[in-house]
Amino acid sequence: MKKFITAVAMSLGILTAGVITQAPQVEASAPAKYLQDTTTETFVVLSVTADGYLDCKPVNPNVEGGYILDNDGKYKLGDIVEITYWNDDIIESHKLTGKALSSVENKYGSYINSLMDESIAEDAYERTVYNKQIKNLEKVSANTTKVNHTVKEKNVTIALKNHNKYEVGVELQAQKLVNGKWKNLDWYDFGFLTSGEKVYAKHSIKNDFNSKKGTYRYKVTTINYDLMGNEFKEKVSYTGKVILK
Repeated sequence: MKKFITAVAMSLGILTAGVITQAPQVEASAPAKYLQDTTTETFVVLSVTADGYLDCKPVNPNVEGGYILDNDGKYKLGDIVEITYWNDDIIESHKLTGKALSSVENKYGSYINSLMDESIAEDAYERTVYNKQIKNLEKVSANTTKVNHTVKEKNVTIALKNHNKYEVGVELQAQKLVNGKWKNLDWYDFGFLTSGEKVYAKHSIKNDFNSKKGTYRYKVTTINYDLMGNEFKEKVSYTGKVILK
């Protein structure tokens, strides 16, 4: 886990930390004086990346590189797309159809087919390896460093360790014992732990617990993700009690 981020429970979605992904190219407008410097190439949509974007490769074997496009329903796997770009920004993109598509297929058809076959084989291999790897998800161990605290202390600290052989997401939901029932506080902490990684998550008694006396604990959710970045499996455990006096 590179860093834990505390979030208000009403926030949209799950906040992630420590993950760097390649941002997709977005369509932009080139200054008129630079339009003569734009480049147009033709690409085939080969696969969906782990973070949900479309990976495109040139249909011309003499052209290097590729583009990452938003997976917004505009294109699907196997589509042939013509992209005009300037300074690495996409100015315009569209799917080829009709005579334009036939022309590209006649010229580069065998190479496009080899790209598609290679992509399918790589995807199948990655999924096989990944499915074997995530078959047995273990709960992340989470333990309070001590039970009793005073409201004048600075932090509550939770020791976390990932016993899995792959990275997992960890959500810490703080709860308070109210009239014999555990109630969620209006914030949670989320981050990623790499295989074997151990970290200490610290939460401010003043800011996170509002310096209020009581009995608390954490609901700990260990989350696994599939190759598309979607939640695949999760397991829940609870820490011991934290008492603020």
